[in-house]
Amino acid sequence: MVTSITEKQERLKQAEIKALQAQINPHFLYNTLDTIKWLAKLNMVDELKVIVVELGKLLRSTITSHKEMVTVAESIATIESYIKIQKIRYRERLQVTIMISPDIYDYHLPKLLLQPIVENAIIHGLENKVGKGSLMINGRREDDKLIFEVIDDGVGIEAKKLALINAKKDLSSTSDSIGLQNVNRRIQLYYGPDYGLQLASQPGSGTIVTLCLPLL
Repeated sequence: MVTSITEKQERLKQAEIKALQAQINPHFLYNTLDTIKWLAKLNMVDELKVIVVELGKLLRSTITSHKEMVTVAESIATIESYIKIQKIRYRERLQVTIMISPDIYDYHLPKLLLQPIVENAIIHGLENKVGKGSLMINGRREDDKLIFEVIDDGVGIEAKKLALINAKKDLSSTSDSIGLQNVNRRIQLYYGPDYGLQLASQPGSGTIVTLCLPLL
């Protein structure tokens, strides 16, 4: 009986993980298709070629692949394809720096954990900022943990809302936090409550999203 209950709980957990994964896939795909439509209207052929190539890479690595886990190197390659698409859209307004410690490249994490955080930072942190915006993606090992930081100098988050988000009470109340809710839930389904997301932010100055994972 105990084994049966445990197996049922595991099946339910895997079903929820797959459902959460399915939410993320169309989210960034629809945004990318909107960018393609925008480029087509402006007859920007060279940019269209780049975006179609990078979209193909994204589809192969995220939607058509049946792997649940990817290496850090594979995850960063996905991020780089996504950023190339966004830089075509935002042009000189978007400045991106990626600093990943080489000694973590071969560790594993669930696919599409970092991309929704980067997407959230660009769309909700930088898009509404006047002038240029900077985004930094850091990754390193700290003891027995993988630590990633996505740092933007965008519009930031009000203190009251930030407190609710970090208390996990407001991760689903607005459209701009759906991706963060999804990522945090998947992390905790995989690894338990000791891992997940933490946000720090200052209105008008930007936001830091820290992602903590075990070494695998």
